[in-house]
Order: sequence, then structure tokens, then C-alpha cells
Amino acid sequence: MENGNALPSGVSRDTLPQDFPAGMRVLVVEDDPNNLEDLTQILERCGYKVTAKASPREALKEVEENGEGFHFDIIMTVVHGGEGDGFDGFNLLERVRDRYPVISKDRDIEF
Repeated sequence: MENGNALPSGVSRDTLPQDFPAGMRVLVVEDDPNNLEDLTQILERCGYKVTAKASPREALKEVEENGEGFHFDIIMTVVHGGEGDGFDGFNLLERVRDRYPVISKDRDIEF
């Protein structure tokens, strides 16, 4: 869903808490197609603008094609998913860390 500031059908400012961050731009990365579809639908029902990608490499391409600046408010990524080419969610986060804040609960990962 990428339609400006409009909320999806069935969602309005009246149905969300006053301080709910509706309209956030979310890049979702999930290699399981069913999970990607489910997560996309859930986030859209919450009023988020979702760009869905099936692999970390596709997500990196999306980020790089958008040029400088923040085009997403948050990136949610699968950690160990990928296309079997050794490029996973951790690689994605490492590559975008200069453009987006990265939060990792794994202390062994250096960002």
C-alpha cells in the first residue's frame, strides 16, 4: 500500500488511539510468502504504508534505489532468510546502518 496519507478501508483516525503512528512507512522483509502476506495485511490494517520484499537483497535494492534520505520509518527484516546466497537480514542491517538506526538484541553483532 503506497497511497499517500490515506488509510486503508476500515481504518480511520477515529478507530486508532490518538497517538497511534498511523501512516508510518514500513519496509517488511520475509522470505516465507504466506508470512509476508499475513504481516503485510496486519500492518496495513494498522494504518501503515507497507513495502513488502521477499529477501534481504531485494530490500537492499529498494533502499538503494530510493537515494539519500529516509524513505522508510522502520525496516522489519527476517534475520537468517535470504536467497541462499549468503546475504541475510544481518547483512541488510549492516548495509543500511548509515542511513537508518539499527536495533539488535544480539550483542555479538557489531554495527
